[in-house]
Amino acid sequence: MPSFVFLAIATSLATLILFALSSLQFWLLGAGSDLGFFDQLVFLQSQGLTPISTLYKDIHLIGDHVALVLYPIALLYKIHPSIYWLIFVQALSLASGTIPIYLLSRHFQLSQRFSEAITLCYLLYPVIFNANFYADFRTEVIAVPALLWALFFLRTHRWLPFYGTILLTLLTKDILTLTVATFGVWIAIFQRRWLHGLAVVAMSAVWFGVAFFYVIPNFRGDQGIASIGFYAYLGDSFREIVANLIHNPGILITRVLAIDNLFYYLLLVLPILGLVKLTKITDLVPAIATLGMNTLSDGWQRDLIHHYSLPILPFLFFWAIDSVASWRHTGRRPWLQPRWAVLWSIAAFCALAKYGYFYERYLPKLPEAIALHQILPHVHPGDRVLSTSHVVSLVTQRPMVRLIEGGGWPQGSAKPENFDAIVLSYPFATTAERVLLDRLIPALLADSKHYQGFVSIDRQSFVFRRKV
Repeated sequence: MPSFVFLAIATSLATLILFALSSLQFWLLGAGSDLGFFDQLVFLQSQGLTPISTLYKDIHLIGDHVALVLYPIALLYKIHPSIYWLIFVQALSLASGTIPIYLLSRHFQLSQRFSEAITLCYLLYPVIFNANFYADFRTEVIAVPALLWALFFLRTHRWLPFYGTILLTLLTKDILTLTVATFGVWIAIFQRRWLHGLAVVAMSAVWFGVAFFYVIPNFRGDQGIASIGFYAYLGDSFREIVANLIHNPGILITRVLAIDNLFYYLLLVLPILGLVKLTKITDLVPAIATLGMNTLSDGWQRDLIHHYSLPILPFLFFWAIDSVASWRHTGRRPWLQPRWAVLWSIAAFCALAKYGYFYERYLPKLPEAIALHQILPHVHPGDRVLSTSHVVSLVTQRPMVRLIEGGGWPQGSAKPENFDAIVLSYPFATTAERVLLDRLIPALLADSKHYQGFVSIDRQSFVFRRKV
């Protein structure tokens, strides 16, 4: 099979599978409010309105993570405003990593069969599958193919597209400035490209300053730096965390050697364990920043389910490709054949991919999801809407939509009388939300003077419209 045919089939099929499964999870209300958060911001931008979230108080489109890549995504909403654009962009971004993976493999003079095998290993890497549906939508998915292309352009000395991919990576998420900085250090020291390495470090430093000292203070309301709570034991601000690590370096050593972190490192390498060579481990230097942040954070960032390990992937697979090229050159590991690499990846996927979530968590709620979707037409396009975290993403394409609790707003500030429509569902409410629903739903059903209620066929979901 010609290489372009293989890549076209692999990329298209992977995009289709990732898109279909994530769309199914969203339709079955398995997604959280983060998907709706991005949907509202991109929708408002596409309509020429100020893109400030009402789900999470006062956060501008660029205030969440300085993700300027959301602006071109808004152009897709101009074709047709649909939350499925976000799902498609995420699926395509993750799947399209196949192309630079294959080209890098061929650049290292691997055979076509082995290059195709490593490409399949990439698609079978569990975090690709897991993060695609479990993390709602994340802008850093675009950084995965961007960094892979950056590695390819670096190796082939094509500097203009190289810097373009570095810039694209910076525009996906503020914290990736640290990953780009360590990437630059690696380029300077280990690739002996001092000028280009220092240029990359300089780009990351400039963007870090712009992001953390101008954009976030001015476009994130009063909520501070996102995800800072994951490091609360180190301090309440970025400066406090850095100062604490400098004055107490033992914290980092203790965390690195903790059992749960050692297990996390093993999980990262396990799907490609047979491919890598320890003497080539310096290829992972660019991933030190992301790996360090995950090591210091709480448990959510140290697994293959969430999206936090995505920026490590390009360098993991560069390490694998470099290692395989070395094995083939020296003639060692003769048993290392393409079919065994793929079979090992399939085994790792079966063990670590969370495909079981679909038949354990999502599909059992199909009847309840159908019942809720049947009453959603009672929510009109211009309505101000109040809802819960797993339902809200269905109704976020509007200037005003709120969660019944949370989002950085004062407790109890989401008063029903301030909204035109209220969408509530017991099957898709969190434990905390159920407590509120137990009080709110009976009150709204009893207030027929001010509200018209629409009840789902299973009597578990409700749309309340305020009477004019």
